[in-house]
Amino acid sequence: HVGHLRSSIIGDAITRLLRFRGDDVIPHNHLGDWGTPFGMLIEHLLDEGFGADHTISDLNGFYTEARKKFDADPDFADRSRRRVVSLQSGDEQTLALWRELVDESTRHFEKVYALLGIGLRPEDIYGESFYNPYLADTVEELESKGLTRVSEGALCVFPKGFTNREGEPLPLIMRKSDGGYGYASTDLATVRYWTGERDVTDLLYVVGTPQSQHFKMVFAASRDAGWLTERHHAEHIGFGTILGEDGKTIRSRAGGTIKLAELLAEAV
Repeated sequence: HVGHLRSSIIGDAITRLLRFRGDDVIPHNHLGDWGTPFGMLIEHLLDEGFGADHTISDLNGFYTEARKKFDADPDFADRSRRRVVSLQSGDEQTLALWRELVDESTRHFEKVYALLGIGLRPEDIYGESFYNPYLADTVEELESKGLTRVSEGALCVFPKGFTNREGEPLPLIMRKSDGGYGYASTDLATVRYWTGERDVTDLLYVVGTPQSQHFKMVFAASRDAGWLTERHHAEHIGFGTILGEDGKTIRSRAGGTIKLAELLAEAV
């Protein structure tokens, strides 16, 4: 829906300002191209069959159908989660279907970027999938530094000072009980990669405000692990949520929302 590119628009504006100031900026398009949503989509594609003539509007419809099935059918939900593990372990059939979905999405949003004058290019894409090869090493390093413990079958990091309403420590789940990795693992691998291998000094995250606590926890865990030091600055640049007439968050995945591409076409 129309709200989806807020992070891209704000991030692009910040990139321009920092470059104008003379900073060396690496745009980082952190696409959600991994994990449970893709396990669900791939499993649905296998159920329904997938032809080369699909367009992004078909895929949006596909997502809505898959989501309904995921919520209503426990067997389908289990298969989707197992498919995520296959994706993360490099199963060839799974990767081929995943690549088709990602390529179709990429073609779509590159057209939207061009229409809006956003400077992101294909080489700026560092999706969640980029960090998959680093996840095991990231978790292993956290374990070796004594920062992890098992909770209800999952391997977790508990950054100091974060608790739920009952006062119990809040976890960042590194590895789920089924062996799959969550997005907290990807976010920590991201910090480790950019500070350790790419030697960046500042990490600016343009992500919606509801993720504020998550990033505070990620930054705290990264400092504990030694990936963020005194020479680094990490900041979450939050922005608000677009609400529907009912006062609830608009969710494009549920269907019935205006597509940004359609709005732009109408405006032109």
